[in-house]
Amino acid sequence: MSDIDTEKFRLRKFIEKLDEMGEVTTVDTPVELTNLAAEIEANEKAVLFKQVGPEKLELVANVNGSRARLAAALDVE
Repeated sequence: MSDIDTEKFRLRKFIEKLDEMGEVTTVDTPVELTNLAAEIEANEKAVLFKQVGPEKLELVANVNGSRARLAAALDVE
C-alpha cells in the first residue's frame, strides 16, 4: 500500500487553510443550539464556533459557502 498523506484531507487542516485565507469567523463565546442558524445566516464567511450548546462542543458551518472556499476544498484555486 502506498503512503498517502491523509493529513491534508482532515477538516481541521482545511479550516486552518480557510483561516489563513481570511475566510473564517471564530466565535469564542458560548452559543445556544437555538441561536446557531441566526449566527450562520448573519455571516458570509465560514463560522467556527468554539462553545456550542450545554456540552460546549466545537462546530463549523458554511465551510463551502462561497466559490473561493469550494475551490480551496477541491485544491483548484
